[in-house]
Amino acid sequence: MTTGEQLTPTADATRRATVGSRLCVAGHFGTVRFRGPVPAGSDAIWLGIEWDDLTRGKHSGAHGGVSYFQTTVAGSGTFLRESKVGSDMLPRSLLTAMAEKYLAAQPTDSVVRLGGAADGVEVETVGWEKIARKVKDGSLLKEVGVADMRVGFRGGEPGELGRRFPAIVDLDLSRSLLGSWTDVAEICAELPLLASLRLAHNRFALLKEDRVAATQRFINVKALTLHHTSTPWAEMEELAAFFPALEELHFGFNRLDDFSIAAPRNPDGFALLRLLNLECNGFTSWAAIKRLGHLPCLTTLMLNGNAISTLEAPTSNEFASLTTLNLSDNHLDSWSTVHALNSFPKLTIIRLQRNPILANLPPADARSILTARLANVTVLNGAEITERFRRDAELFYLSLYAKDKATEDPTSFARTHPRHAALVAIHGAPAIAPASATSTILKDRVLTLTFVYGEKTARKKVPINMGVRPLKVLVARVFKLPDAAAIVLTKIDGGEVELDDDLRDVDFYGVESGNYIRIGVCGE
Repeated sequence: MTTGEQLTPTADATRRATVGSRLCVAGHFGTVRFRGPVPAGSDAIWLGIEWDDLTRGKHSGAHGGVSYFQTTVAGSGTFLRESKVGSDMLPRSLLTAMAEKYLAAQPTDSVVRLGGAADGVEVETVGWEKIARKVKDGSLLKEVGVADMRVGFRGGEPGELGRRFPAIVDLDLSRSLLGSWTDVAEICAELPLLASLRLAHNRFALLKEDRVAATQRFINVKALTLHHTSTPWAEMEELAAFFPALEELHFGFNRLDDFSIAAPRNPDGFALLRLLNLECNGFTSWAAIKRLGHLPCLTTLMLNGNAISTLEAPTSNEFASLTTLNLSDNHLDSWSTVHALNSFPKLTIIRLQRNPILANLPPADARSILTARLANVTVLNGAEITERFRRDAELFYLSLYAKDKATEDPTSFARTHPRHAALVAIHGAPAIAPASATSTILKDRVLTLTFVYGEKTARKKVPINMGVRPLKVLVARVFKLPDAAAIVLTKIDGGEVELDDDLRDVDFYGVESGNYIRIGVCGE
């Protein structure tokens, strides 16, 4: 294809549903598992469909006591009369879908009025015509998305896709009607620059049927998405050999609860795998996850949305490169599991939201306690742990558990708080926390403070978790000061401490009932 040549529509050859092919009926995807008369000997031809949506089926492939096909999951099958299957339900070619999407009418440069006729604003839109020219010139397209467009095969003459779209780097074929790795291989064989391949919400025949077709077709693909494909892990092991450059694998929502073989051990696969996304599968045991520990380049492991309850420290040769771990929305219910994360040699980025161990902790406390317990974390639940926050969190942690340290059995306490001794060595032994730090009784959660402004004083009760900013607003109202933002609050009991962070709670500064707070105003 020469530069500037525009894409023209490609007519698909007439196709019909066959066993193994895919259909889309009223927005629902399914795979044809049977074609023939039902009952046997009748004139009516029926298709036996296994639906991707397991709740859509009515049976498992049987009718009148006769089994015509077998669904993978019980109750996910339906019979559909072949005469009711229209062309709008059948797979079509990638070239046809791309012609429809990228030849469609594009917006043009114009003046658009936003708002009403009287008070609206006219805005000139520019650049649409340039975009339209680029879209119609297939040689310039690098990112192509044809999800939900019933793509089931390449289409055109061999080599035509590559001539028209030689620059494609990222191809999204999610929610399509692809049913064979042969069809995927024929597409990828003509796209030498393809680095990211998205195949979520498809269903593929086993690779053993397409092994020859897959050879040398995916050698440059670095990122592969197979969410919601019900692909067995043993099949993924086989596929890995055909993706030698693979660095990212997104393999979530596949009802995977274990690795069915002593996997992944394939010497020809996963050698460069850097990111593995296993979110929302069905893992319950860390023993299964440990089988990933030998992957030499694995830095990011996403396990959110599983049912893992315990975690074990790795051995010396496990997870040696892992820096990022997502364990949110699991069943972690013990601090020993959290402490095991300290044993991963390079782990610094961690997500742990919505686990039972944190269920009864206020979010702010949970963040501080996790920071104190996790010695190496630098990013927790998506937020950076600054040096100042770590210091504050560790001091809070020491203060919070000072009473437990004084009353519990030393051996038991050390087992529950393995970092306590190291934190005392850094910050010193804390005093026992006052009742207000841990009590849920209302009287223990209220501070009585005396505010001093010049010769005026006022005594007020405030919640212990009141923020500095709301406190300034309260003070401005009490003393009739015009600008709350200009107020400077300073605790003057036992040495002056300025309440200088509007986002902190007052108890962060050690403010206690009976304290005096001096009020200053910038500019006075």
